[in-house]
Amino acid sequence: MQMRRAANIIIRVFGILIFFISISAHAQERKKEEKKKAEKKTYEPSFTVHTLRGPVTFDTRYSKFRIETSFDSKYTWFSRNDARYFGGKLGCNIRRVTRMGYSFYSFLGGSNYREVEQRSAGFDHVNVMSWYQGCYLERSVIVLPRTELSLGGSYGTGRLRFKRYVDSGKEYFDLEKLKYHCAEAYMQGTLRATYFMTLTGGIGYRWALPEKTEPVLTSWVNSPYVNFSVGISVWRMFAGIFSQNIREVY
Repeated sequence: MQMRRAANIIIRVFGILIFFISISAHAQERKKEEKKKAEKKTYEPSFTVHTLRGPVTFDTRYSKFRIETSFDSKYTWFSRNDARYFGGKLGCNIRRVTRMGYSFYSFLGGSNYREVEQRSAGFDHVNVMSWYQGCYLERSVIVLPRTELSLGGSYGTGRLRFKRYVDSGKEYFDLEKLKYHCAEAYMQGTLRATYFMTLTGGIGYRWALPEKTEPVLTSWVNSPYVNFSVGISVWRMFAGIFSQNIREVY
């Protein structure tokens, strides 16, 4: 009987000790969290931009000017055929929401033989190649923590190259190059996947300027398209390993 009482007393004592230990541990964890919140650094506002959702203020961690690069692919239609363009952009970002610079795109279909209206008569097939370059301007109209919506446009010049083949394509018969001027208007959304990588997709339309382009080219250049691009900052990728500020800035 006395052994049972002693065992019950010991169990109660251990229960009380465990209770107080758990309370103490919880209090310490709470103090640590409060200390972290108190130590979290705040940053002064640096500049404010206007968007469709109202003004957005960025703190001093955001650069007012920086150089940007990105790779871009476009799926479009060319002379009633599917076509893929691949290229990239090199430009600057001003106050976080305005981007401008130089872009270049090349048609990924030069090795594909196809029928081309007004260029294929009398030949086995025609090899088509196209590229264009120019300047672009973009403006973010909606900015959220990791996503944004932008409107943009571009203007540039391009060339179409036609190689006409006879005798089953062993040798091409002649080569023709035509120059055109084109403009684009587009809308795209951006997802900031990480602090150093962005994913962008959108829709747009490209058309040839009639006063600077042969009339026969307008039906080939004018086309809607969808695009997808990946932007990667190698500097931010490595610098973010050592800097929490870089990892938090989008």
